[in-house]
Amino acid sequence: MPICKGQTLQCQFARRNPQGCQSARGRLYNANLQGAILRDANLQGAELSGANLQGAFLNHANLEGTFLGGANLQGASLYKVNLQGAELSGANLSRVEDWTESQLKLAKLCRTKLPVGSRLDPIRDCNKFRSPYTK
Repeated sequence: MPICKGQTLQCQFARRNPQGCQSARGRLYNANLQGAILRDANLQGAELSGANLQGAFLNHANLEGTFLGGANLQGASLYKVNLQGAELSGANLSRVEDWTESQLKLAKLCRTKLPVGSRLDPIRDCNKFRSPYTK
């Protein structure tokens, strides 16, 4: 169960498996979700700027339109994760697992650290949105 404070929900997950995680339009700034199991989580439109998702299991999660500016996704599993319209400005996707180029094509990239093997331009969308992570 997450331990949260106030409307902004600066969370530190107490357990690795927060079942039924539904946070559409939620704000989880700087959340520590390292190693969290977020399979099938609906995080559509959530604000996860600065979140630590290192090694998180995000398989089948819906991250459509989610703001992940400055988020650490190193080693996270992205199998069938919906990244359509997700903002990955300044995000670190090095060593992510189970990703596809087509998933990342749907996301907005700006100063994004992409996984080895990606042929996408990590700054292609810098003119499309404003973020402190694009400077």
